[in-house]
Amino acid sequence: MVVADPGWVDADAGCRCRRQRPRLGRCRCLCVGSAAANTLREETTISALEISEKPLPYVRLATLTESVSTQPEVAPVVGPLFDRVADALLASGATLGLPIAEYDMDRHGVRITVGFTYDGPAIEGLVIVELPAVESAFSATHHGSMATIDDSWRAVNDAITERGVTAVGPCREVYLQSESEDQADWITELQQPVSAN
Repeated sequence: MVVADPGWVDADAGCRCRRQRPRLGRCRCLCVGSAAANTLREETTISALEISEKPLPYVRLATLTESVSTQPEVAPVVGPLFDRVADALLASGATLGLPIAEYDMDRHGVRITVGFTYDGPAIEGLVIVELPAVESAFSATHHGSMATIDDSWRAVNDAITERGVTAVGPCREVYLQSESEDQADWITELQQPVSAN
């Protein structure tokens, strides 16, 4: 599995985060049961997607969180949140870790938490969030543009339904590689915790 290199530096921007920060589209993991989740997916995209069930490790993040009322409001929020977290980390002298976003939907909308793995002291303006280890989650690795990630999330959601388990709690997107502007080489791990029915 490809992992982001915390030592990578973008010489033009003075830090690796200028190209590393995910520029995401709308939330993809929250569409279970929606009309979009029930539409037909492109077989070419799904055929290459491997979905597995695995435990998720504990992760400590330096984060910011924002809530929006609807999924279409997610896209304009995620990138700037990552920018603010990265700026605060770099200003403190910290190195950027792996970028991770967590999406939690409830009756009020979507709570978006974005950050970077971080094991240092508290940083003013950021919130340290500890994502607990999860016993079981469905996981898939999406390759390429965020424009097609909905198809990958749809496949994960379909696999959850077919297996007879239930999605529980917030889902996560782990941006293993997110450097190019055109997103052609991006690698994003989709993670949805589940429980047996």
